[in-house]
Order: sequence, then C-alpha cells, then structure tokens
Amino acid sequence: MQMGFLISLQFTILILLLLGFILKRTSIITESGQKDITNLVIDVILPCNTLTGFCIDVSPVLLHDCLWVLFLSVIAQLICGILGKVLYCRAEKEKEKCLRYALICSNAGFLGTPIAEGLFGTTGTVLANVYLIPLRIMMWSEGVAVFTEEKDWRKTLKKVLLNPCIVACEIGLFLFITGITLPPILLAPLQTIGKCNIALSLMVVGMILADIDPHQLLDGSVIRYTVHRLVLIPALLFGISKLVPVTDISGSIAVLLAAMSNAGRSHYEHARLQI
Repeated sequence: MQMGFLISLQFTILILLLLGFILKRTSIITESGQKDITNLVIDVILPCNTLTGFCIDVSPVLLHDCLWVLFLSVIAQLICGILGKVLYCRAEKEKEKCLRYALICSNAGFLGTPIAEGLFGTTGTVLANVYLIPLRIMMWSEGVAVFTEEKDWRKTLKKVLLNPCIVACEIGLFLFITGITLPPILLAPLQTIGKCNIALSLMVVGMILADIDPHQLLDGSVIRYTVHRLVLIPALLFGISKLVPVTDISGSIAVLLAAMSNAGRSHYEHARLQI
C-alpha cells in the first residue's frame, strides 16, 4: 500500500474529526442536532452501508476470511465481557456500569468501519461488518443489561434481532451466501446513502470529542480504562490471531476494530433510549 494513500487517509480522518469538533464547539450543530445526526447514522446510514457492503461477488478466500474474522470477534467480545467484570468489580456501582459498558461497546461501528473501508476497500467493509455482528449483539444484550439488569431473554433477543444494523447484517448475509443481487434501482440509492458513512461517522466522533472535559482525561480510572481498551484488548487479540491460520487482512481487520475507543456519550445515550 502506497505511503501517499495512507497519509491522505490520515489527513481525511483528521479533517473530518476536526470539522465535527468545530461544528459542535461553535454551536453550528447543537446538542439536539448531534443526537439527530447520531440517530441518522446509527439507524439509516450504517445499515445501508452494512447491507450494500455484502453486495459483492463471493469467493472461497473471502468466505474463509469472514469466518475467521467472526471467530476473532467472538473471542474479542468474550475478552471484553470477562475483563469488564474482573477489572472493575471494586469500582463504585455507577462507575463500574459505565466502565463495563465502555469496554463492551467500542467505537468500531462509527470509527472502525470507515477506517477499514479506507484501508482495504470493499473487502475491508465486508470483513468489518462481519466483525461487528458479535459486537452489536453484545451491545444490545449484555451492554444494555449492564444498566438495566435485564433478565427477560425474549425481550433482549427481540431488541437484538430488530436492531437496524443487525437486520441489515441478516439481509446482507443472506444475499452474500445465496448470491442473490439487488436490482440496480434499489441498490443505487442504498449505496448512495451508505457512502455518507465515512464523512458523517467521523464528524460525529469529532462532536463527541468536543464534549470531553480535558481535566477528566487525567482521572486514574480513565487512564486505566484507556490502557485496557486501546492496548490490552487488541494486544491479546493480536496474540490469538498469530496462533490460528488467519490471513493478514482478516487478522488486521480484527485487531484494528478491537483497538477502537469507547462508543462515546452520544452512542451511550442512544442505547439508553432503546431500553
């Protein structure tokens, strides 16, 4: 991969993050506007991007990569769930809930998917969407249960299965496996909407950063969480990926998405609204 492309991608990410940051700080985008954009991304743009990402020709190599990425994602979610209960068991009750949720629910959908798409193209989008399946299931089951202590598995299952991104994955996987193609009159508008994912997702992350109090970054629990989320988890997954016969791209996608930060306040509030 050419160095020029990587530099261009980094500048694109930086500019979009900075634009979102400036829009929020200057109140061009208000708090309610940020919530609306977040909901738009989560409920419309991400599902369209997810669905159309599966609309490519299937090859044995790609199918092999999908299975291994799915395996590594399941391992990553198990690691997050176990570490959340072990590492924060002595924290204050409310802080424990926030830290456990943040460990389970990363920013892989908002930030990881656009980066995977930029680095690896359409293949990166497909593999990222496969990786996100277990994460989204955990987000809308174990993640929500952290706050609600939900015991009704039927209610939880319904929320998971009817989540827009999960529905898009279900339809996309069906098309991917069966080889059925969407008619151009339907595929074209879905692709057009999905292409907004990179710009709007990164801008939303910039808006989230604009809400952060710099003084909170010096809090000991935040620093420890940052090491756990950005160093420990991807390092463990990287080690596991070297023990199994994964290709470079599937291992890279898994570690890349495992190294994403927490989902941020906007995503947290969106999840709470679903309870």
